[in-house]
Amino acid sequence: MRLNIETKIDPNHPDEAPDPQAFVAKLLGVIEAEGFSDRVMVQSFDWRALQLVQRQAPNIPTVYLTLQRGSGQTMALDKATNWTAGFNPADHGGSLPRTVKAAGGAIWSPYFGDVTAALVSEAHALGLRVVVWTVNKRDDMTRIIEFGVDGIISDRPDLLRQVAGEKGIALPAGTPVAP
Repeated sequence: MRLNIETKIDPNHPDEAPDPQAFVAKLLGVIEAEGFSDRVMVQSFDWRALQLVQRQAPNIPTVYLTLQRGSGQTMALDKATNWTAGFNPADHGGSLPRTVKAAGGAIWSPYFGDVTAALVSEAHALGLRVVVWTVNKRDDMTRIIEFGVDGIISDRPDLLRQVAGEKGIALPAGTPVAP
């Protein structure tokens, strides 16, 4: 079993969680104590936490979450935000994949509505994997799979398995689950 751990740190509300250094120290301590270092990924919208994980535990993959629209927006293409640990997409041609790469990322996890086939191709050309979130509708799943993403986060794994199978993607054996 692998764990995908998301840090819930909001740089706009520093009083709601420990500072990134303390948060990451506690997180890495638990991961180490439980012997999960080789079975986890750490993802975050707050790139400060990812930078700390990369420095302190370079063997643990980091996943750069992004959101470009709505009230929870974490990214702007023309400036650094509180979320990006000083990395400015404008310094990288307004490209989120190039900004993630510059930050040392290997996995970019954008909101699926922000992704295009061209962005997925750009990310792949940079050696990044692309794992979109949260795709729950059949049409969106079909479109995103056709973009060539590397992974899809969904609240509907049953539907995603069905769509992926219809698109010819090899699937592991299913595991029956009872409520």
